[in-house]
Amino acid sequence: MAEYKHSKSVSETYHITWPGEFTWANIMINEMGDLNIQSDYGNYTYGWRSFGDNFKKFLIRICGKSGDHPKGYLYDKLHDHSKAATVDVKKSLTVWKKEIIRMRRETGLRYKRYDWVKLSSGEISQEQAKDVWDSICIIERELGSTCSQDRFYMSLDRESINDVFDWEWRIHGDGSPETTGDVACEAFCREIAPVFAKILQDELDQEAMKESA
Repeated sequence: MAEYKHSKSVSETYHITWPGEFTWANIMINEMGDLNIQSDYGNYTYGWRSFGDNFKKFLIRICGKSGDHPKGYLYDKLHDHSKAATVDVKKSLTVWKKEIIRMRRETGLRYKRYDWVKLSSGEISQEQAKDVWDSICIIERELGSTCSQDRFYMSLDRESINDVFDWEWRIHGDGSPETTGDVACEAFCREIAPVFAKILQDELDQEAMKESA
């Protein structure tokens, strides 16, 4: 067996509830920099090995900021990356519909989306616009509220749609899919993390008062 090292630490668990609400969280931390969370917004775990001289002070900084910036540093460490790639179908296809309207409005005008995209006349007939619009509405119903990026692109790979929207616009331009993000983790960072930061700050303040007494 290869040589190994081990250590043991004492953990503290904070049980947070809101009277009259179903929101709750059990947050366990230790001096080694481990954070384990069970909550009605999901379960999360992460470990830091570089956090300064005091892990609680470190958590106060990152959790306190997450209320105003729920998709900030803490979210980046805790969120489920597979959920973050989930496509918001309605929001994404709304962009496509707006593009059809714009192209109809600018029919006959030449435009250039990006330097590396071929010039396009932007011409789209009323009949063509209706066909593509109807196709997108059908696809939106088939996909539901969310889907994977692969399914999103595959569903829109239709001849009538390909004749109107180039692939560069779909992948790198405004037509690239809008993602939902990890909604539960974002809610945890926005709602619970700032409360946890306040609890830790109050605890450190009380300890400082006792030491100075």
